[in-house]
Amino acid sequence: MSSLQRAGRILLAKEFASLPIFLAWGEGSAAWDATPPVEPTTATALLAELGRRKAQTVSYAVASATGTVELSSGKYNLSATPTDLVYLKFVFDFGDAVGKSIRELGILAGTTLKTTVPATQTYYAPGDLLTPGDLYAVEYVKAFPRVNTVRQVFEYVLPF
Repeated sequence: MSSLQRAGRILLAKEFASLPIFLAWGEGSAAWDATPPVEPTTATALLAELGRRKAQTVSYAVASATGTVELSSGKYNLSATPTDLVYLKFVFDFGDAVGKSIRELGILAGTTLKTTVPATQTYYAPGDLLTPGDLYAVEYVKAFPRVNTVRQVFEYVLPF
């Protein structure tokens, strides 16, 4: 049996990082409020997507005990040299999905927008998409309300 080599993982990370990458959020189901369910491995979309934003930062990362990027999975430093870890940062604006409850998040790669979407637009509703892209990861979270006083920031380090 063959095994995927680190060089192969870096190749996959480079291909992924070259795509348009978005974070979508959705209302999910109110039935999840007591306890969010376990995320499936076969999902292709969020249950009730509200909108999405393109990654503000796409970079490579290396694990480091003294890293400047601190996530629940550990500390990392950003790297100009490709690695098998891809760092993503998404920033939702104050006015995005105000008044809604967020219960699900999804990282999608390869999204294409309709040609009618203005170039200045940065938050995209499902109706703005020509193709949604491929769902790389999905996360169900404890419901949180969207209010216009919070700029929501999400950061991830994805392994390849």
